[in-house]
Amino acid sequence: MNRLVSFLLLVAVLIGSAYSQFQGVTAIHVDGNKIKDQNGNTVRLIGMNRQGTEFACVQHGEIFFGPNDQQSVASMKSWGTINTVRLPINEDCWGGWNGANSSVSGQIYKDAITKYVTLLNNEGLAVIVDLHWTSDTVNLATGQQPMPNKLHSVQVWTDLANLFKNNQMVIFDIFNEPAPDNNAWNSDAGWSCWLNGGWCNGISFETVGSQELVNLIRGLGANNIIMVGGIQYTTSLVSWLKYKPNDPLNNIAASLHAYDFNYCRSKGCWDTYLVPVAAQVPIIVGEVGEIDCGTDFVDDFLPYATQHGFSVMAFSWYAGGCTDPSLISDYSGTPTAEGQGFKNYLEQLDSGVTPQSPITFPVYTDRFSHWVDDWSSGTFNETETGVVHSGSSSISFWPNSTDSAFYVWCWNCIDTTQHRGIEFFYNGGKGPFLDMQISLLKYDFDAQKTYTVGNPVPLGQIVGSVPNTWNFGYVDLESFNYGQEGLYDGFWFKTSNPTNVEVFFDDITVRAISDPTNDSKVLSANIFLLSAAVIFSVMLL
Repeated sequence: MNRLVSFLLLVAVLIGSAYSQFQGVTAIHVDGNKIKDQNGNTVRLIGMNRQGTEFACVQHGEIFFGPNDQQSVASMKSWGTINTVRLPINEDCWGGWNGANSSVSGQIYKDAITKYVTLLNNEGLAVIVDLHWTSDTVNLATGQQPMPNKLHSVQVWTDLANLFKNNQMVIFDIFNEPAPDNNAWNSDAGWSCWLNGGWCNGISFETVGSQELVNLIRGLGANNIIMVGGIQYTTSLVSWLKYKPNDPLNNIAASLHAYDFNYCRSKGCWDTYLVPVAAQVPIIVGEVGEIDCGTDFVDDFLPYATQHGFSVMAFSWYAGGCTDPSLISDYSGTPTAEGQGFKNYLEQLDSGVTPQSPITFPVYTDRFSHWVDDWSSGTFNETETGVVHSGSSSISFWPNSTDSAFYVWCWNCIDTTQHRGIEFFYNGGKGPFLDMQISLLKYDFDAQKTYTVGNPVPLGQIVGSVPNTWNFGYVDLESFNYGQEGLYDGFWFKTSNPTNVEVFFDDITVRAISDPTNDSKVLSANIFLLSAAVIFSVMLL
């Protein structure tokens, strides 16, 4: 036992050391799939985006949005041990092009950015310089473009490489969110444009590819770490390794942006498309956030990132609303709901606790990418407000054929070895309620975001309901021993007796074996379990 305690304490020390501020660190570099300091110590970049320098100069006549002094940096650091800040750049404000306000652009803008980078470095923080808002070379950069341009983006990186090439605590994020080939998830045309640039499908200007920018930076003698984001707004790394730019220094990292609204927002997707990349190069999550004013997604993704060694930059240290998303509601550091999730994560790291993703999860959240939708016919409303069991909305469903169903799609989210059951409330005092079957689903996914459904595995049947009340339903997964244990990608509710009668569901929860909540209610849901037993008996005949 003493050896175990000693081991756990050692692990805690090692975990904590990986997130320390870079006091005494003068250079960081890529070594294989790790980031290391000048002494060969492995580090993870943990920090925040400092939003504002991409938009304030074109929207507010200022360079920064909010304070940019030492006290403001101290507010960021007060949340926990961060070691990196990501700083966005506006292309036209940098160069003074396309009618940019001369009082906040050109050399004035460059000097302000340089001064802020120095401040952050002096505070023990690495800085990711990110080319964020660019132009079509004709109009002022007031937003994102699908690719960097051949004219001005090249000049910005010429300037940045020369300016920071002797500062190995500055990382070059060469373009915020590539979206070539009409924002394709995984197309050869998109990845070819991403790598080689040129005149690309759906883009009105000549683009510059990631390979040319890597060549430019290295040719100017800058040895800094280079971040290269994937396509579809940096959410897809599906073919990143296949098209990876050649860097003679191998000092390159894959950049990812992770949000609750992404296609790839579930463990199954992360296992499939992120882990293979992370085995070869570091993944730096340049942006991670949640726009639903909750923490369900970040509570899942941040522990996963920790487990797999991803660096993470929360989005964003900007005083706004949680749907922006913003981490803070004021610049003293008051967290929004999303911000509280990231702050909790930092506190766990500082205390030596390895963050864990919750196993019990509600379906109504972004946790494990839960989708509720029609299967083939019928209609539904995921935000029904007239009939609710708890919270502000429920799901209403109008099945109108034997193919009507709504399903929860969650790519490897249900594990029959870890989850004890699926519980839910239904009908909500409306009626009559249709007999409905619930089945586990298994999907076959491919790299083009398409999938097919394997044979559904029936779990049970809802037979009727008590009128004028919310009925509790439960499916037992602990006794799921029919040779089909393992991971599943969701489940559906489906009726064989459609009448286009509106039915309601609320508070659908997949519950962990270690979570005994609602045990008394489970005992009252016998009719559902008995129905399941009958179905399985028929299956085994």
